Amino acid sequence: MKFEELKKILASKIEFKDFDDPDVVKINAGIVSNHKYKIKSHNSSFFVKEIKDNEANILKILDMIDLDFYPKILYLDLLDKNILVSEFIEGDALQSWEIQDNLLLGFTQMQNLMNNISFLKEKEIFGISNFSETDGGFFRNQITENFLYGLETLDDLSKTNLPIVKKHFELVSFLKKDKQKIFDDFSNMPFARQHHDFKQDNIIGNPQKLVDWGSSYGYGPFLFDLAPFLLNNKNQLELYKSKSDVCKGFTDRQINRWLYVAAVARYMEDLRYRISDNGWNSSKEKCERFLESEYDNYQSLLDKI
Repeated sequence: MKFEELKKILASKIEFKDFDDPDVVKINAGIVSNHKYKIKSHNSSFFVKEIKDNEANILKILDMIDLDFYPKILYLDLLDKNILVSEFIEGDALQSWEIQDNLLLGFTQMQNLMNNISFLKEKEIFGISNFSETDGGFFRNQITENFLYGLETLDDLSKTNLPIVKKHFELVSFLKKDKQKIFDDFSNMPFARQHHDFKQDNIIGNPQKLVDWGSSYGYGPFLFDLAPFLLNNKNQLELYKSKSDVCKGFTDRQINRWLYVAAVARYMEDLRYRISDNGWNSSKEKCERFLESEYDNYQSLLDKI
């Protein structure tokens, strides 16, 4: 969509009747090409983005749930035109693996509601929730492929001669010994609604907000999103266990195992996709920082559960 067309659609709202082009800042973030803007109008800042149908659907559901761990959504009618207008969250993206309790609790409450069939029916959102309780094969295939391509990525990285690459090889070699059981456990754990791109780049501001729901196509293994952030944070893991409806009825040992295999899934996904996104082939230093951060978080997988 050209910006002039977007501008005409926005002009139907009083806040956007008289903004000028100098009030618009194009945001170049992420690898998806859809246009994103910061627009200043009437002494306020708004985030404006072109979205796909799946993102419009989850944003409508989030508005019905009405929690505060994501940016406030404005103009629900524009979602039907595949345009998101939300509050603009000031601040930098998360630079660590430490998420705040408000984000963890809000996300957990969302999962609880989205796994509650009675709630979905009451709100008449059952049809657009993509509700699923089991894996039809997608997630097992995904983690299987990510193991393969993750190793290929490490092979490519070996040409950098970075010592950290050897440590990742050792970690992946360790995980391969148990990979079939990992695949089984990952694809057979309970399901819950996911963001599916729950990473530092999409956690903004203070208090933290979870942004960019464009990858949220539906349900998945219930710890997939949170695993990297709970893996080495016992206090928040216990908080999640105490608040998550999915965890009820399962032992700590079982939940800890599911956390382990979900973390493996996220680690292998990072090796497959995020290395190139972080510019390893153009910046050796950037690649090294990313790999060291990843290893710092995931090396505890060597303590097999």
